[in-house]
Amino acid sequence: MSYQIFDSYLVLAFGMIFLTGTRYYQKWLEQRTISDRLEKERVRAELDYLKAQINPHFVFNTLNNLYFLVEESNSNARKLIHEFSDLLRYQLYETGNQMVSLADEVAYLQKYVEVQKIRKEDGFKVDLSISGDMTREIAPLLMIIPLENAFKYSASGEGGEISLVLTSDASGLKYKVENTIAQKVTSDRTKGGLGLENLKKRLELIYGERAAFSLHIVGKTAIAKLEVNWDTDEA
Repeated sequence: MSYQIFDSYLVLAFGMIFLTGTRYYQKWLEQRTISDRLEKERVRAELDYLKAQINPHFVFNTLNNLYFLVEESNSNARKLIHEFSDLLRYQLYETGNQMVSLADEVAYLQKYVEVQKIRKEDGFKVDLSISGDMTREIAPLLMIIPLENAFKYSASGEGGEISLVLTSDASGLKYKVENTIAQKVTSDRTKGGLGLENLKKRLELIYGERAAFSLHIVGKTAIAKLEVNWDTDEA
């Protein structure tokens, strides 16, 4: 009889422990869900705040006026104004959704390259290799950050070079940007920065373990790699 009572108490004790543990887990899960939602709202609010600092109509009207004020013979200046307008329009109006077309992101990168090449001296080289399935969707403005970094710290003129390789297939996206580092720039300066930190945070927030970013310095070359594995449910 005493054994039966003991067994009953044991079962009751384990039941209480299980229920308590379950409640704690549910509470932790709820807090984690709330935390994730707040972080997403924070990122969205930051983006909305940045957009709010710009009056789009004023900016585009000003750029349009500048375009017509520049002499027709100055084709580089006109091209720069036109393509900068396209870049700004994409940032303001096309990146409001959580996901955008990979093809649109690639077009944005290509326009950015054309704008930046105008600033560089003769002899500067940019090599783009883009291939694969462009029908996928990706979080906006992830790939631009390593490219901005490359232009910022690359050597200018003869000896300056940037190589961009992007491939997309059924499994995911692979993106690599290499650039020669200007002699006046220390390798430490190419490793940090708010932009790269924000990129890592966004990748973790949006993709979790399905995405990875790395930046390595080999001699006088910076190599940035970004990989995103597609969600199999999207296939």
